[in-house]
Amino acid sequence: MVGLILLFRWIHPEGYLFDALLVYWGLHLIVRSGFAYHHRRGIRFYRKGDFENAISCFERSYCYFTRYRFLDRFRYLFLLSLSAMSYREMALLNWAFCLAQVGEREKAIEKYKDCLREYPHNRVACASLNMMGVNLKWMKGKALHMIRILLISVSG
Repeated sequence: MVGLILLFRWIHPEGYLFDALLVYWGLHLIVRSGFAYHHRRGIRFYRKGDFENAISCFERSYCYFTRYRFLDRFRYLFLLSLSAMSYREMALLNWAFCLAQVGEREKAIEKYKDCLREYPHNRVACASLNMMGVNLKWMKGKALHMIRILLISVSG
């Protein structure tokens, strides 16, 4: 953003701030709708209650960001996103939630476990498994210790 402001200030000294903001907003819309297409589409289906279609969208989103990890890792540059949670992490959580909503309990549990394997500090996956009555002893060492701490902080 700062780079755009400096560039537009050099090109057009009078109205550089407005021009830079306009270009930033345009880039923001184009980039996020392109790279995160499946994620956004899944969110739309999720909000409508169409969990079957949302499942396939979140699966595609997960596969896309697995293939192009650099986009997810540097999402603040490429996707103009400052989210602390990666798109892969969000895809796994949303995928698991939608599976649970359509009655695929075992598949949902497996996706939540996948999320915790990749992101052991994820409170949402931990709380979801806890609410589903899943024993977290399959986790080992520090990851299990962190989950116990998270459960205590969430419940108390």
